Amino acid sequence: MSGAEDVKQNYVSKPDLIRFCEYNLHLTKAYDNREFITLILTKKAPTVKAIDYQCLKFTPIIVNLGERDADATIRRLRQQIEDGTPVNELEIVYLPLYHSNSLNPAEILKQCVEIISKVDATEERKTKLAALAMVASNKLVDKEDLDKIWEDVKKMVQLKILQVAEEHGIAIGQEQGIAIGQEQGIAIGQEQGKEQGIDISTAIIRALKANEVVESIAERFKVSIDRVMQIQSALIA
Repeated sequence: MSGAEDVKQNYVSKPDLIRFCEYNLHLTKAYDNREFITLILTKKAPTVKAIDYQCLKFTPIIVNLGERDADATIRRLRQQIEDGTPVNELEIVYLPLYHSNSLNPAEILKQCVEIISKVDATEERKTKLAALAMVASNKLVDKEDLDKIWEDVKKMVQLKILQVAEEHGIAIGQEQGIAIGQEQGIAIGQEQGKEQGIDISTAIIRALKANEVVESIAERFKVSIDRVMQIQSALIA
């Protein structure tokens, strides 16, 4: 292990700093390089910032997120997304640890997930950001709320998959529906083709997510390579 070790708690006392100093010394001895600990605080509280015993001085980096305004940050992030301005993803991840006068940590986490859903990123990236935000807030949000919020995250990803599947399924279905329609009547063929197309699109999405080669997917599902690439692009967009 090298670099910084983040420690999360509400405030720092003198015994805390002595304990963290011991951690720091063990890490430095074990890995023979400069190690440092970053203390992330989640509440406004009196905090000891350093210990000095003449022969030993320990001054860790202390970031008090409990002093940051969650309500103002949520408004700013929403405005940035609306304006198309890039947002700080790390700030979003730690947002549930900020202080709010009107929202509890679970409600802040829900707002956080909503913001993540609108970030200009892939669905995989959004899922990772949401998961990191949940890990960051796991000591502040109870398990029941975490489970409910995670279900919302999964629905957010699934909705995107369904939208892509339906959009491209209709096009595939129209192509296949022509052949079916020649035998069973155009109206019936178009309807059956649409249903089959959506099923095929969903299967193609699964294959893409499993990193299968585009050419083999096209051959297996009897669609054009261009169609598979369009579905792939839609998932990334």
